[in-house]
Amino acid sequence: MIRVRPYRADDFSAALEVINAAAKVDHTRRITEAVFRRAWADPAYYDHAAVAFADTDHPAGFIWWDRDQGQSRRLEGWVHPAYRRRGVGTALLIAAESAARAQEVLPITLTGRVYSDIPGGETLFRQRGYTEVHRFYLMSLSLVGRPFAPVEAAPPGVTLRAFQEQDLAALVEADNAIFAGHWGSRTRTVQAWQREMQESRPYDPSLWLLAWENDRIVGECLCHQSREAGPTDAWISILGVRQDWRGRGLGRTLLVRGLQILQESGFTSASLHVDAENTPALKLYRSVGMEVTRTRVHFARRIEASKHV
Repeated sequence: MIRVRPYRADDFSAALEVINAAAKVDHTRRITEAVFRRAWADPAYYDHAAVAFADTDHPAGFIWWDRDQGQSRRLEGWVHPAYRRRGVGTALLIAAESAARAQEVLPITLTGRVYSDIPGGETLFRQRGYTEVHRFYLMSLSLVGRPFAPVEAAPPGVTLRAFQEQDLAALVEADNAIFAGHWGSRTRTVQAWQREMQESRPYDPSLWLLAWENDRIVGECLCHQSREAGPTDAWISILGVRQDWRGRGLGRTLLVRGLQILQESGFTSASLHVDAENTPALKLYRSVGMEVTRTRVHFARRIEASKHV
């Protein structure tokens, strides 16, 4: 029997166990106890998550959703590998949908995502009435013995240097501008950006490369140790260039120099996500030897006041 209820403080260990058990099997992001505690220490967050238990109260699933993103709510959920094919995923989605219907303002669109090679993932969303809306590719390459020569020089007027803490506000402004209009992007405050990019990831400023035009950041390549593979696998979290600098070779310069920095730091592989419809980015990544290894499918469902489970 599956039992689902709202998340509470004493569910900390159960939720963390589910996340990391699923991550090990699905090759998705692991999360450390310290990071999870920072994210879930505030009781104000408890009302936007649910946990599932099975058998003798063994943790079977965990789901959370955005507290406030306008008329959209992003879902992130995990089902313990020992309890799959028993309705846990469906029960968690129903809990999130019920919470959405309890909002004062409807309709609300719920969004979720899953790698296409995780058995049953796409079927779960489709059976609950979610529609595929977008795809991203996971691309990877080995850095072992791979030369990235000659060194890519920055275009005239641009200086490359590693991130410094006093750059944070300028970086957030640049990041919001660079990705404005991209599918799934949202404007973030400095506090939200810092929480997501520095506090919840293996942050290392020496792996953050910025391109400056005078006192303006015009490009970024932000990397960190992967949360999905081993300690020598790197993750290119963000690579982007301002609109007025695109088509001038700056993106390739940042990518190649970023990969060189990862090599010099002892990483043996690097991976990233890219919008499946971003043809220029796909061409750039393939030009340095990256290949598609997985596909992540995004789904959405519009929750109306008149709908019933």
